[in-house]
Amino acid sequence: MAQFTFPLISTFPPFYTLQPHPESQAKQLAAWVDLVRDYCAHHRLYRLDLSTAHTLDLFSNAAISRAVTRDMLASIFAECVKCNLAEWASPKDHSRILVLWKAVPQWASVILEWAKKFGFTGTVLTGYEVRFGDYAADAEFYDMDEALFLRVIKHLVKQGNATLVNPSDIADELGFKLNA
Repeated sequence: MAQFTFPLISTFPPFYTLQPHPESQAKQLAAWVDLVRDYCAHHRLYRLDLSTAHTLDLFSNAAISRAVTRDMLASIFAECVKCNLAEWASPKDHSRILVLWKAVPQWASVILEWAKKFGFTGTVLTGYEVRFGDYAADAEFYDMDEALFLRVIKHLVKQGNATLVNPSDIADELGFKLNA
């Protein structure tokens, strides 16, 4: 995998300190949302946790000795949720987010196109085959977060693009047919 290229703003020390002026803060948080989306898409990250995210190079820059604080990280998470880039992993616990670097309908389209490409429409598939199978190894959705995968399949069923054969709350045990 190619190395992630950070935007120029990540070399600007004030980027790592929550700006007090509302207009500046709004622009700063918008830049963070874009950076989180791009970074997570590049590294195929679906979840970020407040207690461990600070260890990612996403939230620090050793070259300028800067890193976001836990409070700023919480603000970035909240902004990601506000902008529909993420959802709280638990409605009661705002310490973890599920990052949706593609919206559920976009993921549904990607999986449906993959199925068409490999001739899997109308064939019974398991969640495991789609998430970890040989034909999916190079797919963008390979190793997709289980909760997100379940939502994508439910979306496909709701749209009439999939039929459940073996319903399950465990993604890898889910059996379904994708319709063309």
